[in-house]
Amino acid sequence: MPATYLASAVASIFVEQDDIPRIFIHNDASELYLTYTALIIVSLLPSLMMRGVRIRPAQLLVQRDIKILMTFASIGAWYSVLYQLRYALQALTLGAASVRDALNVDGEYLLPDSPLTTLAVGISSFYLVYIFLFFTAVANKMGRWLVASMLVGSVSYTVSSLAFAARDGLVFLLLATVFAYPFFTDDLSRAQRRIVKALGGACIIASAFLLASLTLDRFGAGSSWSVSSGTLGYLGQQPFVFVETIRAQVDFYGLSLRFPVIANLFGGSGDVQRTEVFEWSFGTFLKDYYSMYGWPSLVGLALAGGLVFAALFRKRSGIPPVTLLLVVILYFQLMTAGVFYFRLGTRGGNLYLVAYFFLIAISYFRYRSPGRNV
Repeated sequence: MPATYLASAVASIFVEQDDIPRIFIHNDASELYLTYTALIIVSLLPSLMMRGVRIRPAQLLVQRDIKILMTFASIGAWYSVLYQLRYALQALTLGAASVRDALNVDGEYLLPDSPLTTLAVGISSFYLVYIFLFFTAVANKMGRWLVASMLVGSVSYTVSSLAFAARDGLVFLLLATVFAYPFFTDDLSRAQRRIVKALGGACIIASAFLLASLTLDRFGAGSSWSVSSGTLGYLGQQPFVFVETIRAQVDFYGLSLRFPVIANLFGGSGDVQRTEVFEWSFGTFLKDYYSMYGWPSLVGLALAGGLVFAALFRKRSGIPPVTLLLVVILYFQLMTAGVFYFRLGTRGGNLYLVAYFFLIAISYFRYRSPGRNV
């Protein structure tokens, strides 16, 4: 996790105004850049405590109720991918540039606005859980159907992101796989490791091809300068977008911006119409926090997130290993996507969080053992 933010920080050193022409680089805002850095560090502190967590998911996730859960998860995986696949193919046919322009400028989505879409997108948010279940199914030889279904669920968010002509799903898939694999190295046979590595190599090649295609289409139709600038901006624009947001944000969107489901419960519309380029540009999760209520929401949410996860990872006594694993997965997912934006801020993402917290609660009360340490 820290590596992604380090890569962004290094890339930002080389970003010039011409690389992000629609975002103004403020050279007179050193205090805001320091604030940005400090809040990122606070948010990453739990990752240091997380290194002491020793869990072997392949041995934990073999209870009968987990197998039942995987059966239902299989149905969800196939539904999510098959539902979104035609829209992903349509986006690739139309071209990334036209799809992103329609999305950012006109607010037009290829995916229809319906409960079925919300369900499909929400299921795809579980992609990291699916990756862990995939390795578990392989290690425990649970059968081809479960292995194939968990693999389909693992790529579900990648398919979902392609429906928006977005590149982050490809990046997250690779990062999540690299994150999950070490948890299973002691439980996979040599033959299984070879198969997983071969499958991973194929995914890397396919992802690299799609990333290159999307980048070429969105930035300059093949111009090497535009492509390099677009890639550099993709990795390094975050601090500049954050500062631009602080300087230029006039209207704040409240809970509707990233917690529309909660906004609906309190009578809000949950709908937001953003008109400025910096509002839909990558500025990390911190930019989204600020755009809700300003400084109170920025500082409050950043500190709360960092402190809560740090406390959970440091004080692990009494937390069932399955529950702790779910918390680790959630933290990784939030922070990995957070280098770009608060990805779970859609209705589907909100429903995913509700379902995920429900899953954490069930695992805690189902598997807790007083006095047990991890």
